Amino acid sequence: MTIPAAACTRLDHIVIAAETLDAGRRYLLDRLGVDIPPGGRHRGMATHNCVMSLGAGVYFELIAIDPDAISQQRPRWFDLDNPWLRQALTAGPRLVTWVVRVDGLDTIPYDRAIWGQPRTMKRDDLRWRITIPDDGRLPGAGLLPTMIEWECEPPANAMKNPGCTLKSLTIRHPATAWVKTQLESIDAVELVDVVDSAPGSSGIEAVLDSPRGTVILR
Repeated sequence: MTIPAAACTRLDHIVIAAETLDAGRRYLLDRLGVDIPPGGRHRGMATHNCVMSLGAGVYFELIAIDPDAISQQRPRWFDLDNPWLRQALTAGPRLVTWVVRVDGLDTIPYDRAIWGQPRTMKRDDLRWRITIPDDGRLPGAGLLPTMIEWECEPPANAMKNPGCTLKSLTIRHPATAWVKTQLESIDAVELVDVVDSAPGSSGIEAVLDSPRGTVILR
């Protein structure tokens, strides 16, 4: 699959969550053969991350709860306060969602009940607005993307690339028409493959080329 750039919506990054950053880095070293560089802390969210470029303006984010965070101002993003997800992460990191970059976030007619309100974030020289539901949960349980609007130069091209590229991103769901309708509302339907699945087997899947060869992350 060739990942195209839609008119105003582009794939920005994919997100893998881990119980701890150290556990996530060990997992990626084993699966991909790369040591993902450290990113930074998200004050107010009580999370921290590691990031690497996947080429073509897309990057990979590994995120975990920051045990040294001083404060948490709201439910953590990416569903990291969900007891079910926390328990699942004890068995290993998992691909939890994807993020699309948009221009003019306030002009997009998306459903606030699904995506939440835009919130302004900053870290060092980075400034961005991102959609986060009030309870921190993921749109469509992670199958629908979070939306981000960078108020600075998008950071992917400045990140190190240890040798991985994203080949495809696939959404599996029994109600493909509903998924496609939601993606069409934000001009993102062409950024992923949407395929039918049996009830109870929904999920997201990324295929990467890496120093370990072709790797599928779920």
